[in-house]
Amino acid sequence: MANTGIILATIFLVILSAIFIIIIMSALISDSVVMNDPVTVPACTNFIPQSELITIPETGARCITQGNLQQTLYYIGNLGDQTYDYVVSPWPNNPQLVCASYCSPPPVDGVCSGPIFSGRTAQENYDLCLAQLIPNDCLPPAPLAVKGITEYFAYTPTSLICESIV
Repeated sequence: MANTGIILATIFLVILSAIFIIIIMSALISDSVVMNDPVTVPACTNFIPQSELITIPETGARCITQGNLQQTLYYIGNLGDQTYDYVVSPWPNNPQLVCASYCSPPPVDGVCSGPIFSGRTAQENYDLCLAQLIPNDCLPPAPLAVKGITEYFAYTPTSLICESIV
């Protein structure tokens, strides 16, 4: 019986030593790997000052749709310098899905086909949309407009979903 205790203690010490060696070796290996410092890009909501966003007025921009019961959608195509032809929402949306609205069927590998709209092909509209909604200096989605302190993001291109704009 005495030998069993010595054997168990020896096995325990061997296992503990092996774990210690593995931990030390993994630390040495990870320290020897040279990692490039990753570039941290800020979220667009923290990066773009509200003063640079289109201000949504109290009247004249609300997009009325059958499904917009809270009336939280606004059309900003007639506001500011009229650069952005979007209906916006107070929740972030995936820019690629927003821009895919120009394509029928959905884009495959960046290739978009569909009808001509505003004198541009579906591909041209899709590319312009992506360029506007995916900035190079921050993580999308980027806010486009502001009402009070609430930022608004592209929901869909054009005002075609709006039954009326009030």
